[in-house]
Amino acid sequence: MPGAGVLYNSCMDILSIEHIERVAALILKKRADRLSAIELAELEGWVKARPQNEQLYHQLMNDEQLRLKLAQMEEYPVEKHVQSVLGKIGHKRPFIWYMKRVAVAASVILIMGIVATVIITNNGSKKALQETTAINPGETGAQLTLEDGSVIDLDSVQKDGLIAIQGDVQIIRKNGRLLYLDKISGSPVVGYNTISTPMGKDYSFSLPDGSKVWLNAGSSIRFPTIFTGEQRRVAVTGEAYFEVVKASQAPGFKGKDKHMPFIVTGPKDEWSVQVLGTQFNINAYAGNNNIKTTLVEGSVQVKGVQKAGVILKPGQQAYLQPGEEIAVSEVDTEDIIAWKNGRFSFQDENLESIMDQVARWYNVKIVYLQKIDERYTVNISKQTPLTDLLQFIEKSGGVSFQVKGTDIIVKTIK
Repeated sequence: MPGAGVLYNSCMDILSIEHIERVAALILKKRADRLSAIELAELEGWVKARPQNEQLYHQLMNDEQLRLKLAQMEEYPVEKHVQSVLGKIGHKRPFIWYMKRVAVAASVILIMGIVATVIITNNGSKKALQETTAINPGETGAQLTLEDGSVIDLDSVQKDGLIAIQGDVQIIRKNGRLLYLDKISGSPVVGYNTISTPMGKDYSFSLPDGSKVWLNAGSSIRFPTIFTGEQRRVAVTGEAYFEVVKASQAPGFKGKDKHMPFIVTGPKDEWSVQVLGTQFNINAYAGNNNIKTTLVEGSVQVKGVQKAGVILKPGQQAYLQPGEEIAVSEVDTEDIIAWKNGRFSFQDENLESIMDQVARWYNVKIVYLQKIDERYTVNISKQTPLTDLLQFIEKSGGVSFQVKGTDIIVKTIK
C-alpha cells in the first residue's frame, strides 16, 4: 500500500482518501436520485475528466457488475470507509434501507476497493506488461496497388501532385483523390486502383466521384479511377465507412451519369449494397463468415446471392450469412462507426468481438486459454496504450490478460 492517506490509480494520479470518499458519496446519491444540481455538475465533471473515470462510473451504476466485483473483494476492509461515506451523505434510515435493498453499498466498496486495492494490486501485472516490448496504438497509413501491380506506400504521400508514372500514364493525387491522366493530352484514363490497410493502420480518402471512404485496419477497396457505364461499382474486404455523393452532385457527371447508382460488393460479388446517396458502414472481414451493413443516413438495399434484398432505414443493421435469410435489427450507429471517429465503443459486447478489433488495431494476436463468455461495455480512445485498455477490461472482472511479445493471452478468472 502507498503511504497513509494517499492512493494511486492506474494513470499515476494521486488521490486522497477524502477525494475518493467524496466521489463515492456522489455516486451513492446519484443512485438514490438525491443529487442536487451542483452535486450533479460536480459528478459529471469527475466522470468527464478522464476515460478511466467514465469507465468506472458506468460499472458502479450497473447492479450486475457491482455484485460481480463485490464477490471479488470480500477481503477488502471497507467498514470504516462505508461509515465515512454514509456520514458525508447523511445516514437516514430510508437511505440505508435503500442501500441494502439494491446493494448500493457495493458501490462504496467498489470505488474504495477498485482504486485502493484492485488497481494497486494490478500494478504488479501492469509493471510486468511495461517490461515487455511496448505495443503502440495504430496509425494512419495504407498502400496503393496500381494497374500494373506496382505498390506505392501512401504513408509518404502527404501532398497533391505526381505519385507515379506508368508508361504514358501519370498517377496524381488531386484534392485527396487519385487520378490516372494521359501524359500528353491530360485526359483521364481508366484504370483500377486497390487501396489496402495493413493491421495497425487505417486510412481515409476520396473516390473519383467525390465520395469519401474510411478503411479500418486490415481492409481493402478496389475501384476504377473513372466511373463509367451504368454503375459506380467498388469491391470491399474488411470494414469500410462510406459517405456517398449522389451522382447528380458528383463532379464531372452529366446526362445519364447523373442517375448512376453506387454499388459496393464483396470481392467475388457474393453480396452487394446499392445506394443513391447515403452514409453507411460495411463489416465484411474474411473469416467472420458474415456481412454486416449498418445504415447511418439515407437508404440502402442489401442483397445476398439468390436471396431477396432488404431495404434498410437509418439505425438498422443487416446481418447476412451464406445460405441464410438476411436478418435486420436496430443498432446504436454511434457504436458501430466509433472506429472511424477514433474510439472503441462497445455496449454489452462479447469479449471475442472486442478483441477482434483490438487485434487489428494494435496488430497483435489473441490467444484464448479457455472459451470466454463474458460481455463488456467499453468506450475509450483508440490512442489508449494497449496495457491501459487491457486493464480497463480486467477491472470489469471475469478475465485477465498477459502480454508475451505480440501475443495477448486471455484467460478466465473464477
